Amino acid sequence: MTSDLAVDQGRPWRGLSPVERRQARHHRLLDAGLELFGTLGYSATSLTALCAEGGVSPRHFYEIHPGREQLLAELYDEIARDLIRRVRAAQAVAPLTVPAQVEATLGAVVSALTDDPRRARVLLLEIVGVSPAMDTIRLEAVRRFAAVLGDAHGRLVAVGAVPAREFEALAIGLVGAINELLTDWLLKDPRPAATSVLPALAPLLMAVFALPA
Repeated sequence: MTSDLAVDQGRPWRGLSPVERRQARHHRLLDAGLELFGTLGYSATSLTALCAEGGVSPRHFYEIHPGREQLLAELYDEIARDLIRRVRAAQAVAPLTVPAQVEATLGAVVSALTDDPRRARVLLLEIVGVSPAMDTIRLEAVRRFAAVLGDAHGRLVAVGAVPAREFEALAIGLVGAINELLTDWLLKDPRPAATSVLPALAPLLMAVFALPA
C-alpha cells in the first residue's frame, strides 16, 4: 500500500524516483523475457511467469507493455541492433580485403549470438510466426543486416577488391543462409562448437562478395 501510494504521488521510495523505478522494472522485464523466451520459448511463457521472473506486478507490466508480444518485439529489436553494432565495429577495424571483411563479419555474428544461445533463440526462432506485425519487424531487421553486408561490399568495391554489381538481393540471400545455418546449430543436440558453422559460411560469403558483375 505504501509503495503504491508513493508511486501514484510521484514520491521517492527506497531512494529511487518514480522514473528510476519504472526504468528498473523495464530492464527487469527485458531480462525476464530473455530468460523465458530464450529457454522455454515465447508460446510457453505466460504474462504471469514474466511478471514473476521480473519481479513486477501485472499492473506495472501493463504500464510498460500492452502485452507479451510487445515485450518480445522490444527484446528482438535490442538483440538485432546490438548484433549490427558489433558487426559494424568489427568490419571497421578489419582490412579492406574480402577474407578479412568476411572473417570480421562472421566472427562478430557468431560471437554475438552463440555466447548466449538465449539471444540466438529469440532472434532466430521465437520471432517467427508470432503475428503479421512481428513478421514485419523480422523482415525489417533482415533488410537492416543485409544493408550492413551491402555497405561492406561497397567499401570493397571502392578499393577495387571486388567488382561493382547490384548487391541488395544477394545480401538478403546471405542473411538467410546465415540465419538457417545458425538455426541448425542452435537446434542440434548435443550442440556443437559455435565455430562449426564457419566452414560453410565463410566460403559462401567470399564467393558471393567476389561474384563478377
